[in-house]
Amino acid sequence: MIFFTKKTKKNRMKMLALTVLISGLFILPFANGSAARQRKKVVSEKAIYTGYPLDFSARGHIDRIGNGEIVIDDGLFKVDASVRFNRPNQLGTAMKSFSVGERVGFIVDKKGKLRSVWLLKKKRK
Repeated sequence: MIFFTKKTKKNRMKMLALTVLISGLFILPFANGSAARQRKKVVSEKAIYTGYPLDFSARGHIDRIGNGEIVIDDGLFKVDASVRFNRPNQLGTAMKSFSVGERVGFIVDKKGKLRSVWLLKKKRK
């Protein structure tokens, strides 16, 4: 049977605390809260379609959509009535008009909450 002195227990506790702290520093940046916060802001010189913003928080492909949420490039966003969905030919359309695989630009607020989603596709000549 091994007996630990108070000093040994104290050192073990310090090491455990340090390990948890260091682990947290590596895991925290990957925690889901908003993938958009980790992406660079995308800015254009002119809007790609009339009524579209000049810049988006990020761009990506829809991985999943429905049931009050949308996943864009592995980033999960809750969708409520205040989120606006927009297509080149129709601003303020329904979420159901979007589908998996479509490329979109999206805007999030400072808290990472989704505010609007914009369909991106090449213009036809």
